[in-house]
Amino acid sequence: MTDATLDAVADLQEQSDDELIAEFVGPNSEYYGAKFQRLAQNQSGPTDLNWNAALLGPFWGALRANWVVFWIGLTFDTCALMLLARGLFAEEGVPTDNSVLLALVVLAAGRLALAWCADRLYRRQFNMWRIDRRVPHGLDTGRLVPAGALWLVGVPLLVYKATQVVPTFRECKRMWRKMGRGEDAAFGDQFNCWFITDLPIEQKIVHDPIAGGVDGAIDWLVHNFEWMFDSITAGIRWLLQTLELIFVGMPWPVMLVLLILVAWRAAGRNVAVFVAFALGYLAVLGYWPKAMSTLSLVGAATVICIFMGIPIGIWCAKSPRAYAAIRPILDIMQTLPSFVYLIPAIAFFSVGKPPAIVATVIFALPPMVRLTALGITHVPDSVKEAALAFGATPRQLLWKVELPLAVPSIMTGINQTIMMSLSMVVIAALIAAKGLGEDVLFALQHVEHGKGLLAGGAIALIAMMMDRVVQGTRRRPE
Repeated sequence: MTDATLDAVADLQEQSDDELIAEFVGPNSEYYGAKFQRLAQNQSGPTDLNWNAALLGPFWGALRANWVVFWIGLTFDTCALMLLARGLFAEEGVPTDNSVLLALVVLAAGRLALAWCADRLYRRQFNMWRIDRRVPHGLDTGRLVPAGALWLVGVPLLVYKATQVVPTFRECKRMWRKMGRGEDAAFGDQFNCWFITDLPIEQKIVHDPIAGGVDGAIDWLVHNFEWMFDSITAGIRWLLQTLELIFVGMPWPVMLVLLILVAWRAAGRNVAVFVAFALGYLAVLGYWPKAMSTLSLVGAATVICIFMGIPIGIWCAKSPRAYAAIRPILDIMQTLPSFVYLIPAIAFFSVGKPPAIVATVIFALPPMVRLTALGITHVPDSVKEAALAFGATPRQLLWKVELPLAVPSIMTGINQTIMMSLSMVVIAALIAAKGLGEDVLFALQHVEHGKGLLAGGAIALIAMMMDRVVQGTRRRPE
């Protein structure tokens, strides 16, 4: 291809880009075409600002359908207006030191930040529009209606609240009692109590009856299903005692050599060296018995998670309806604060290691379920169709095709389960689970920084040791 032909192709490409920019931008397309070209060639400096965006603020983003710019500008402007109102119109008792000056600084900084990022975010929107023409584009004043509505809904109330001394719920309650007796109250006080203070709902109206109902349900379950909880406790205690017989009952030199050999066989020489170093740290600092107890606790929780998580994950992969029903439960199990898991564990299983394992299982089970389902659903359809074409039954398809191909994802789930189980070690020590978590808790209660950091380092080394071995096991077959 000659140079003249290449120049012609480049001219056609440039003309095509100009037409696309004109169609995307609408008015003022020459300005944005030059801006986009400089950004594409990395020729845009820190002083290359969009002064229209700086002048119009968030409403520039609304006009151009770039809602990221709108929210950035709205946030800065709202903060500046709140500070300005606090400095000029605040009631007595509201701190106003340097509020006006700070408001001007925030407003100027926000507009400069908006002017700097507007063209860059607008070019990103243009690149998305070139791929998908459903992306909003052009200049449309109709977009000012929802933008103005959003501004009016939130900004005035936030600005007003910045100038007021927020009344407490008790003060509002006294005011309502006076109004009930026929006494007058200022409109501003009523407005503050209804829209500025917290929701005007007493705990005894909604919260206390629901909490009492939950307490009654737990008492009923404990009274009527005590045999079931005792059976679960006995099964967990048997599994834990078996693992403690292996980890704690075995002489430490034998266990030390055995763990190093397992690491060497599963993950290679480098991991074996690291495991030897970690075990040496535990032995030299006197953490060996508690470290083995912690390994037993984590191992028991991991075994239960594997035996429960893999079947549930297979069920979720095979039944979208089941996964849709189970997913909210998994979300709750992953997002609840860790201490909350101790409440049902103590209620149904008392204190000690079995309830600690139950709480750990509740916390660590979701990754096992999710990653098992993910691994099975990501098996290529062509592979499954080939297996079915050769006469595989659904059971053979699961055991000989889907599960083997899902092993990397399942091993990742096991790894995540182990890590999350170890993160519960310190919290489980609150209900007498002992192990290394007990040392961390004791150091925290007695403000002994050195002991706490050394025990925390031991837990971290155990986590890293198990992580390296599991990852090495997963990569070895590949």
